[in-house]
Amino acid sequence: METTNLRPSELTQADRATVLAWGGAVPDGRVVLEHATDLTLPLGMLGFGNGYDASVGGIGGVQLHKVAPAGTSAPVTLAVLDSPTSGRRVAFLEVRVGTGVPVRWEEDAELGFVTDGGDGGVWAPARLDEEAADDAAAFDSIEAMYPDGDSASGNVCVLRSTSAGVDGVQFPAGIGDGGYPTFVGYDAAGHEVSVVSHGLMIPWALSGLPGTPPPGADL
Repeated sequence: METTNLRPSELTQADRATVLAWGGAVPDGRVVLEHATDLTLPLGMLGFGNGYDASVGGIGGVQLHKVAPAGTSAPVTLAVLDSPTSGRRVAFLEVRVGTGVPVRWEEDAELGFVTDGGDGGVWAPARLDEEAADDAAAFDSIEAMYPDGDSASGNVCVLRSTSAGVDGVQFPAGIGDGGYPTFVGYDAAGHEVSVVSHGLMIPWALSGLPGTPPPGADL
């Protein structure tokens, strides 16, 4: 199967007109796709949160949702707005959890997240009773993302690794501080096949994602 449903974009004049009509800041540069990792889902569950949540392996109150059979290997792909003006930021992140093609999308409000550090994260726990790591893990991930405090480093993901392998991905979310929605894509049989975090930098129409867009949202 293809590793992602996202598509790159050269951000043509027509694309920029779409962004302008949407009401966002018109970006320069282009949207490129970068494969972050293949994330194994030991329990078939995913959680989204801010970068701190992902770097320490989750904290109390963060929701985990069953999105695939236990043991699923899920490619994680970043659609990166590579802009000479604003640098490299993640416009969309997709975790592809099934082989089907999405025909419709719905927001999962409990998988959305709020960040005051400008970063987001997704992780797949091996156990529900797993304790969070100490704060040193968060400091290490910040240093890896922004070496020597360089917020313009261009790094777009940091992988969280444990003795069992990679179980999380941290990324610079959209425009920085704020709230970011997460959407689940369903195939024609009603199975969950994709989970996407929207960075709200460019409209959904420029993501290349197939299927009917999420209803009732200004995307």
